[in-house]
Amino acid sequence: MKRTFPRRVPGTKGEPGRPGKQGPIGLVGKTGARGRRGLRGSQGKAGPAAASLPAPRITAADRIELLSVVQMQIDNIHRELDTQMHRSQQLAMVMSRVEGQLRELLTLSKWLRDAGGSRATFGAGFPRKIPN
Repeated sequence: MKRTFPRRVPGTKGEPGRPGKQGPIGLVGKTGARGRRGLRGSQGKAGPAAASLPAPRITAADRIELLSVVQMQIDNIHRELDTQMHRSQQLAMVMSRVEGQLRELLTLSKWLRDAGGSRATFGAGFPRKIPN
């Protein structure tokens, strides 16, 4: 005879149901400790004796070609250095010109401030020489 239980009544325990579907496989755990080092392998085959191999010879033509390549590289470096020196001299000239103009502007602004004159407006023609 089958026992009957009231359904959806809190606090009552009915017959257990069928097992549910199996869940997904979990994450992989940590890697284990490293194993012992293996045995050393056997020694390799011996190479040819050093005396049997002739030393490579550098001919005079090879030396001349090598020297010409090195000389060409040195010439390129000298040319680049000359260019850089010329550029640095040009920059120094521009910087000295800018410093002179800045000095002029500073003395002119000081002169205007000391003279009590009106404030300089944009586009006003400032005198090149400051009157004494």
